[in-house]
Amino acid sequence: MGNFFNNFWDTISLLAWSDWLTLIILIIFVVRGFIQGLAKEIISLVFVILAIILAFLYYDEFTNTFLSSWISSANQSIFALSFGAIFLAIWFIKKGFYRIAESSSRIDNPCDLNRPFAITVITTIIAITSYNYLGIIAELRTIEVMIVNES
Repeated sequence: MGNFFNNFWDTISLLAWSDWLTLIILIIFVVRGFIQGLAKEIISLVFVILAIILAFLYYDEFTNTFLSSWISSANQSIFALSFGAIFLAIWFIKKGFYRIAESSSRIDNPCDLNRPFAITVITTIIAITSYNYLGIIAELRTIEVMIVNES
């Protein structure tokens, strides 16, 4: 039995900080799952994993597109700031989904959900379209022309 514990402690000593962080996150979600409900915590865990993956994939592009005009990219904290912003945005999206699900369970008339749903769809379409044409709008230099124009 002593050999088992020696091997166990040797294995634990090989864990990196990221392994410890992963274990802590999983333990927190398991404990919260028993307290608040397993399905809700599984959805939260999926959103945390999705937020980490999407933030990892798009933080560099977000830094170069949006934040580079406000903060110097020579400072490395701009990457952490963009990673955190993407992570928080996905967290707020999750909270919005929870609110929609909660409000839909309390509404007697299902037609009351049409307006918030339409506003959400229109806002999403505008956000995606704005993101795709952001470079074209930035090259117009409309504000710069208005400031420089002395007529």
